[in-house]
Amino acid sequence: ESVYLPGNIGMALALCRGHAGRRTTLVLFYAAAAYFAYRLVTVSSPGAIHQILVLGSANGISELMIVLCGLHYAVCRWEGAPIRVLPAAVCLFVSALTLGRAGMGAAAFLLVAVALRDMVLEHDRRMLAAKLVLYVGLTLATIVVVLPRLELISFVFERFSEFGLGSEGRAQIWDAYGESLDGVAALIGHGRQEIFAGFTNVHSSYILWHKSMGVLAIPLY
Repeated sequence: ESVYLPGNIGMALALCRGHAGRRTTLVLFYAAAAYFAYRLVTVSSPGAIHQILVLGSANGISELMIVLCGLHYAVCRWEGAPIRVLPAAVCLFVSALTLGRAGMGAAAFLLVAVALRDMVLEHDRRMLAAKLVLYVGLTLATIVVVLPRLELISFVFERFSEFGLGSEGRAQIWDAYGESLDGVAALIGHGRQEIFAGFTNVHSSYILWHKSMGVLAIPLY
C-alpha cells in the first residue's frame, strides 16, 4: 500500500513537467474506455464484474475512467488546448454500463460541469444551439444503451434505498473496525485482507486509507 502515494506523485510530476501530452492521455483514455465497454457488454452479469477487475468493483472501473479523463483535461488546460465534452460523455457511458451508483453519479457530475463550462464560454448563438442539440443527442444515446438494462437499473435503485449511507450493514462494519483500533493498529492500520463484520471492504474511502496506511493517511485527508 505504501507505494501508492509516491507512485502517484511520480505520475503527477511527469504530467506537470510536460512529459505526457494531451494526445497521449487521450489515447490512454479511449483505449481504456473501449476495453471496459467491451468487457462490460460481454460480461454475464453485474455480479461478474470481478472477472474484469479481480480485486476491484464496478465503481473501481468508473474511478479509473474518471481519473484518466481528469488527467486528460488537466493536460489540455496546461497546454492551453480546449476542454472537449466528448471524453466526459464517454466516461459517463462506461460508468453507466457498470451500474455502479457512485461511479455513475460522479461521472454525471463531471459531464454536467464540463458541458456547463463549455456553454458559458460559448458566445456564438448558433454554436450554442448546435452544442445544445449535441448534448441532448449524447444524453439520448446514453439512455438508449441503458434502457435494455432497465431491470438492472432498478436493481441499482433498490440498492440505493437499501444499502445507502445509513445502511445497517455498513454501520456494523464501521463499528467492527472502530473496535479494532487499539495499540499498533491505530498507528499503522491493517492489512487490506483483514476482515471486519465479515467483509474486507470497509465501504468508506477515508477508513480504507487508514486501514491501508494508518496515520500516514492523514495528509491525504
